[in-house]
Amino acid sequence: MKTSISIVLAMTATLTAGTASANQMYLNLGSNSYDDDREIVVFGTVIPGVNTARDTNFTTASFISFGFNDILATSIYDMTDGSVYGNFIDTNNLSVLNSYGIPETGTSLAGNTTVNLKQPNCVGGQCDLNTLNPIQYGDDEGFMQSWDLQVNYRFEGILTTSGISFTSGYLEISFNDLSNDTFSGGIRTAINTGNPNEKTLLHADLTGSSINAANLDLFFDVTSAVDDFFWIDNGRGTYLDPHDTALTGEYATIRLDTNIDPPIPTADNLLLLPANFPFTTGTPYAVAAIRQTELDGSIRMAIPEPATLALLGIGLLGIGAVGRRGKLFGI
Repeated sequence: MKTSISIVLAMTATLTAGTASANQMYLNLGSNSYDDDREIVVFGTVIPGVNTARDTNFTTASFISFGFNDILATSIYDMTDGSVYGNFIDTNNLSVLNSYGIPETGTSLAGNTTVNLKQPNCVGGQCDLNTLNPIQYGDDEGFMQSWDLQVNYRFEGILTTSGISFTSGYLEISFNDLSNDTFSGGIRTAINTGNPNEKTLLHADLTGSSINAANLDLFFDVTSAVDDFFWIDNGRGTYLDPHDTALTGEYATIRLDTNIDPPIPTADNLLLLPANFPFTTGTPYAVAAIRQTELDGSIRMAIPEPATLALLGIGLLGIGAVGRRGKLFGI
């Protein structure tokens, strides 16, 4: 199914292939149950049993970008040759962090500071996208009240004396149902899985990077997406589904904008793991220097407007969302 109702008005425009810059988008949850189940939180305490549904549709208002704050980024630098320059990995993947024994505390490479490496506090928000900009409150279908979006990533790159460049890797965005999590006094204490709607919504492969001073942009192709959840304006008022464009090999794109300060790590914030550190599955380097930073930023999406989509019969109307919570997003 696969375009929003504005396609008929813009069909002529879609016959001209091109690539849109970052534009507005909206999310389709396929059911109003998450809007019905939103909760009011007052000073950290959930007020139960209050139906605060804002509308009868299944979609958020249009927005420009996802925002994130304080995502804990772990940078792992290959030190097998005795130098921090060369290959590195940035990740929040727990299997990689576990393979290095993180959490870990020790003296920095400079020898004058203590470095405390931690696992990301996902229950506290260090793994999620927490805003739909510029939506403040209202037509968000219960975002951050009855559901949220978790991110998992692993990026590879090269560090030189002149800076950093990212060469490969992936970014995944997953749906998390808050009703399945554990809360105490209105504060989340555990993220649990198992709800049928909790799945990977999007997988994007890193295609390149750009850095100017501390400002870092990462670029991705959306190589797979859940059908009927993301809808992105192609720049001409037509909202398209990145699931469909991925099937044709014409991928939606992502630009992740954040800051790394300083871009080149300093010895006082690096912890060296010794050569005899246990080498386990998932450990990329036998000897590594590791630092952690907290990142703020945004994620914007754009989508191509290929003529091939029209030829595939994309002109059918309607989102076609299902109406019950047990089976969302057209799956």
